Parts: sequence; structure tokens; C-alpha cells
Amino acid sequence: MTTKVIFHGPRSVRLRYVLAGTAVAVGLIVMVGLLAGLLRPPCPEGVQPTAAPTSTKAPGTSSAPETPRTTTGQPATPDPAKPWLRMRLPEGQRPRHYRVRLHPRLGDEASQGFTGEVDIDLRLLAATKYILVHVKYLSVTNTIVLNKADSQPLPLANTFNYTENQFWVIELASELPANSEVQVQLQYRGGYFGIVGLYQSTYTEGGVKKFLATTKFQPTDARKAFPCLDEPQLKATYTAELVHQPEYTALANMPQQGSRENYTDNLVLTRFQETRNMSTYLFCILISQFASMNRTSAEGDPFRVWAPQSLINQSIYALESGVRIQDFFSSWFNYSYESQFPKQDMAAIPDFPSGAMEHWGLITYRDTAMLFDEATGSASNKQRVVTVVAHELAHMWFGNLVTMVWWNDLWLNEGFASYFADIGADLIEPSWELRQQGFITTYISAFNADDVITSHPIIVDVETPQEITQIFDTITYSKGQAVLTQLEDFMGMDNFQLGLQDYLKANEFGVASTPQLYESLQKYSADNVTEFMDRWTRQMGFPLVTVAETADPDVLLLNQTWFLREPATRVNATASPFSYQWIIKLSYSSQNGSSSQMMRDQQMRLTVPGYRNFSQPLKFNLGQQGFYRVNYPTAGGMGSLTRSGLMLQY
Repeated sequence: MTTKVIFHGPRSVRLRYVLAGTAVAVGLIVMVGLLAGLLRPPCPEGVQPTAAPTSTKAPGTSSAPETPRTTTGQPATPDPAKPWLRMRLPEGQRPRHYRVRLHPRLGDEASQGFTGEVDIDLRLLAATKYILVHVKYLSVTNTIVLNKADSQPLPLANTFNYTENQFWVIELASELPANSEVQVQLQYRGGYFGIVGLYQSTYTEGGVKKFLATTKFQPTDARKAFPCLDEPQLKATYTAELVHQPEYTALANMPQQGSRENYTDNLVLTRFQETRNMSTYLFCILISQFASMNRTSAEGDPFRVWAPQSLINQSIYALESGVRIQDFFSSWFNYSYESQFPKQDMAAIPDFPSGAMEHWGLITYRDTAMLFDEATGSASNKQRVVTVVAHELAHMWFGNLVTMVWWNDLWLNEGFASYFADIGADLIEPSWELRQQGFITTYISAFNADDVITSHPIIVDVETPQEITQIFDTITYSKGQAVLTQLEDFMGMDNFQLGLQDYLKANEFGVASTPQLYESLQKYSADNVTEFMDRWTRQMGFPLVTVAETADPDVLLLNQTWFLREPATRVNATASPFSYQWIIKLSYSSQNGSSSQMMRDQQMRLTVPGYRNFSQPLKFNLGQQGFYRVNYPTAGGMGSLTRSGLMLQY
């Protein structure tokens, strides 16, 4: 995902319950309530049954079903008999396949929100009597659990919404044995809230207001569109079915499989082919009246762009760039895109919360990140389009084909996509030297975010949706890109490329964590990749290397310290497992060429014979490949060392 903005959360809507009626009506309500209370199984402690949604709303908006919040917080050690008290899903639940049917209402009907059905094929690795799925702002209206062994429904003891951790909890009447296969069938309804989850977007064309429905789920908003196991490691296949008006075109991750006209009330039901294994946040739909243009990839598969008819010509640059970049990445990774998905669509959305989103087979963009007007657009606009397109296409491999196990390794998605964005853009616009620009812009951004004690390591523990959202930041993107550039220099580009090809093939259609990346890279490195990289990813900050002369005219003394914007800041070095020291590939140049040495300790003596007599100044950190700054002595005390060069040196 390309992101430069703050995520928009759901709008808070206050629900009002109006009590009215005659004494007879009140009596009937009381009697029904008492009878329901006697017949319904008791809810677990701190949980109440889901309330039916009521709202006061304007046309085009919708209210969230107000489900009462729990009265008890999550205990430090959750009761294993109450798995809904944990933030994470039970480890034994494994989704195999989702069939998702969605019917978004648009325009004058948007206040009705959407209805949906989902069938989830699950394997339960451990014996259990509880099944948990994520829901948020959804009102589940029907729950059935089928035993796949005989296709018979299993008796249920209770269902309830535990809003504290966003779970729909299904309690079975009796415990299922380990390795049971079930299908969870849920019907539900929901509304539109902001521009995440499933939402309605609008635009004006020819003076006419038009509507579309689309989705944006990353990181944890798929649960706003359909009940699901909304954790990235729980990959499954998907079959999408979309109900829409006949004048609209429906898109999803995969090509259409067929459609059924007059499905109901003159509506169309469009079905799509089954996807490959993917995470919930990559599922995407688009129902619109967009126009399209298309090209064909090197392997003969369709590559299309979608936008309002009046703007479709502004998508030509993204289209022409995108198909070339995708073909280039297929070759560079030695893993063709076409072996993953049979088509690629890119769509320009008027309202979008981030720059773009890498849905597999259906990439959605904020319109300004995909459209470019050759007549009026600036060079910076053009650069923005090509780098965002390259970033999102890189995700087809880093993030989609191989997904991080959990969000603490988000840099495996976003760091790599940022790194390859400049490489892909350089293919299209070589004269712009975007990789060289990136050494300036990316490093400035990362340095400014990482030189304070309120920064965080690239790999950081997160658990709640709020914590997860917060790490879509400069550290993950820009510092992630910077340390990968440094790793490329550490290994050499050829070995780095071979290691990445091994990583993608070894973990295809699955999940991986940072150690698995290092395992693949280590096969092509003579130096210890993990030892080098852990100091850059598992502690925050970066070093300042101070250069000083010694009494020996051929020897320099180098000292590394943790660089902080405010040097007087009091710090606790023991807070890092590496005491805020780094392993640095220290490169330097002079009139005799260039050299490099590994700096593994706080201090190092560097021998550079005759450096005081060099006609050209000695310079460290060539090309800003390393994520560190250099402090040179004052001029006069060491005339052969430069204080000019890159402004980033100090």
C-alpha cells in the first residue's frame, strides 16, 4: 500500500431508541422480552446479544449497528475457556475457502447499506466448541454451521457479538474433535462508514452525479464488509459474487466466470473465478460505470485501467508504464505475474484513504496517484504516478505472493515495495535517476523520523488494530527501503537478487517472517546476514560515525554513537539488545579509488596509507548507500577529509 495520509475511521453515529405506543403494546413488549429471556441461552459474562440497528440518517449515509460493548476488559491472562477474551483468533482455526456474496446499495438506496452472505470452509485443528470470526459494524442475521463430513447442520448453544475484540462468537452445543471440517454460513447486513471497508464513492461527470462501490481493507477492515478470519497469515481462496444494477460493471480480484440477469428485482448477479491463496485484506471489489483501456502483458494476459469516461485518457501513462513494469518484475524475480493471477486491473477511485492499495488482480488508486494529464500535469505529478504504480506492482510479489506472518513484519511488504518502486520507475524514466533521488529524499525522511527517542524499530510488536495502523509510517516505508538498499550494497546486487528469488519461490502463496528472508539471502552471502540486519531492524535509530586523526599519519580513528537530534537527550542503551551499536559497511573513496571495511565495534582504527597527501579529499559512505551519518573534523585540522559532499553526511 502507498500511504501518505491519516486513515479515516468510521463516523460515530448516535442511535436513538424511541419508546412509544399504548399500554397494550408495552405489555406485549414486556411479555415477549420475558419469554425471550427465558428461552435464550445465557450470554457469557460481560457480553450482551447484538442489538438490532436503528438510526437517524441522511440519504447516502448509514449507521453502525450499535452492539453493546462489553463491561469487562481483556484480562492479562485470558481464560482459555473463553477464547473471545484474547485479541487474536484461536490458533487452531484454519480457513480454506470463502464464498462471499455482496449486494451494495448505491445512490438513493445507499442509506440501506449492503447485505451479504459468506460461507467459510474451516478446518479446526484442535478440539473445540467455539468458532470465532471477526466482525465490525455488521449485524449478523443468521448463523449455520455445517459438518462437512455429512453436510448436516450442527446444533448451536449460543451466538453473540463480543465487540471488545470484534468477534462473532459461535458456541456449539457439543465439542468438535480435532481436525473437524465445517462450513460456517452467515447472513448479515452493514452500512457505509467513511472510506474504509466496503463503501460508496461519488463523482460528477457531465453534470451528473455518479456512484460506485469499492473496498479498502488493509490492515483490519475486511471484517467491516464480511465476517472473516481477519489475520494476514490465515490465507484462503475466495469466490466473489456481486449483486448490482445492470448498467454497472462489476470487478473483483479474478476474471468473471459468468453472470445471471434478472437475478432478483431486475438486478444482475456476477460471479468470479476462484482466487489463489491470499489474505483477507487483499480481497477487493469494484462496482462502477467506469470506462476502460487495455494492453496485453508479455505473456498475453490482459492489463487494464479503469476510470470515469471523461478521465480515461489520463490513465494512458499509468497503463503503458504499468504493463512494462509488471513484465520487468516478472523477469527480475524469475517468477511471472501470470503464474499468480490471470489478469491485472488498475482503477482510479475518487475517494481513497491512501495513495493506492495492492489488491491482487485489482489495484485501486486515489485518482491523483494514477491519472496524469500530459497537457497540464507537472513533472512531479508524473513522477508520483510512475513510482506509485511501481510500488503497487512490486507488492504482487512482496506482500501478495509472499505475505508477512503478522503485522510486526510489515516491512517485508512495504519496505520491499518502496525499494522496488524506484527500480521500476527507473525503467520507465531512466533520465530522472529516481534511485539517486531516492537516496536523498528517502534518507532525509527516514533520518528525520528516526533521530528521536520516540521512534521505533522496523520490526515492532503490535497487536490491536490501532497499533497495527500506526506502523504504516516513515520507519516502515522509508527506513525499510533504506536498510534494503544498504543490504543490497552489503551482499552485492547479483547475490541479493538471487536470494530474493529463492525467498519468493520457497514461500510462494504462503507466509514468511524476517528469519525466513534471511535464510534465503544467507545462501548467497559470505557474511552473516542476520547478524548484520538485526541491528538495523530490531533497534531504533542509526549511528553517527565521527572521524578523527591519530598520531599515525596513515591511521584514522572512527567512533560510532547513537545519533539523536537533541544530543543532550538522556537515553538508556540497555533498552536495545544491541546497546545501540550497529554493524556498518564503511565505504570510502579517494584518488586511489574506493574501498570498504566492516565496522563491528564502537571504535575502529582505519588505515589509509598516505591519505594526507591525497589531492582529492577522503569521503565516507559512498553514494549514501549506508544508513548512517558522518561527522568530519573541522577544516584545517584535516584538510584531506571533506565536509562537503552529500548534505546528509551530517
